[in-house]
Amino acid sequence: MAELAWRRTHEADIVAEVIPAADAVWSAAAWLQSNPIVIVRTERRMESRESACAKADALARLMTCFECRVDVRLMRNAARSRRTSQKER
Repeated sequence: MAELAWRRTHEADIVAEVIPAADAVWSAAAWLQSNPIVIVRTERRMESRESACAKADALARLMTCFECRVDVRLMRNAARSRRTSQKER
């Protein structure tokens, strides 16, 4: 009987996932629902499903921080361009 995968949604777009790999080990990953090509996986396989779930959650939190940094950078660039356009007036 095949083991079931485990998934948890973080934020609206980020999914943490654990899937069974060969020889009773687990693989952890996190990916974006809006763009499933963007995926982060662990190189190391885990024997414990619980530790794999914890690792998948950690990867999802890292992706959340990455998304926050991108949003902040975009906001800073928008503010900078507004200041530049105001100086030109």
